[in-house]
Amino acid sequence: MKTLNKGFAPIAVILIIVAVLAVGGGLYYSYSKNNHRPVEEGMAPIYNPDNENYQPVNTAPKPNTQVTNTTTQNGANSCLVITSPTINHTVSFPLAITGYINTAGAVAGTCTKWGAFEGTAGDVVVKDTNGNAKSVAVKIKTIGDYSVGMQHWPITLTIPSLTSSPTTSQIALHFTGDAQADGEIAATKVLTPFTVTPWPQPNPTQQQSSTMNIKVYFYNAVSDPGLPDCRINYSVNRTIPQTSAVARASLEKLFAGPTAAESTAGYGSFIQQGVVINSLTIINGVAHLDISKEPSTGGSCGVTGSSMQIKNTLLQFPTIQSYELTVNGQVLPNDI
Repeated sequence: MKTLNKGFAPIAVILIIVAVLAVGGGLYYSYSKNNHRPVEEGMAPIYNPDNENYQPVNTAPKPNTQVTNTTTQNGANSCLVITSPTINHTVSFPLAITGYINTAGAVAGTCTKWGAFEGTAGDVVVKDTNGNAKSVAVKIKTIGDYSVGMQHWPITLTIPSLTSSPTTSQIALHFTGDAQADGEIAATKVLTPFTVTPWPQPNPTQQQSSTMNIKVYFYNAVSDPGLPDCRINYSVNRTIPQTSAVARASLEKLFAGPTAAESTAGYGSFIQQGVVINSLTIINGVAHLDISKEPSTGGSCGVTGSSMQIKNTLLQFPTIQSYELTVNGQVLPNDI
């Protein structure tokens, strides 16, 4: 019996070890099946739509460690590396920004980890040298999915424009990472200086202008002696007050006829004096014009010429493709 007891003890120990290994291996297989890929510390958890029991992995700092804000220039100690643009260069907007997250450095602990989650890695905003925001915050987009062993995780974004003029010609790019876990302080990164191209200031003349330029059309007896073709007319410029009813204002200038200087230069009109606009509406590209009396001064050339003057004056505007003319609501039988 003593010999049997001595042989049984080692066998019992071996059986216990085998059982422990079997249970541990089953748990590991279950975890791997449900999550497919492990999440390394400091990286965003990878969403698995096939796992109904998926829970984000807690990437909060370990006890006795602290994540602090990191202000760097040109990626000196941040895992976020910006490859374009580079500091001390001139930039313009829209501004395209490219770079990568140094995932190998994050795993090795050689750089300050940068949070990324579900396709984004925080955001960036432009600030002037006084710290005033000069753009909206734009999301940093990661390219592709993270995988174990990845060295660099590419990022990209575009800042469309500045929201206001910088107080100086130099600006800074302020990056903020994604805070993935409760209580985690998101890492930050500042790249500066960049010189912004001159901010487009409004033209003082345009800014204060209360007028606009349009064209009206007349025949010219000097250019066309004898007026062999009554359909030919020439544009002259007019300056009118700013108005949304620009087509009506242009016709009013046309009906007023050429100036004295223009008449001396050979310009004339087939439209008789005293024509008044009753109404003008533009529907689906068609200008419906109703006037107080027939526009023509008479004769077939007058009818054709006056109609072409009205037509060319109206069709200078891209919202008008054709027109219909009536006199006190009645269609003109000779109108072309």
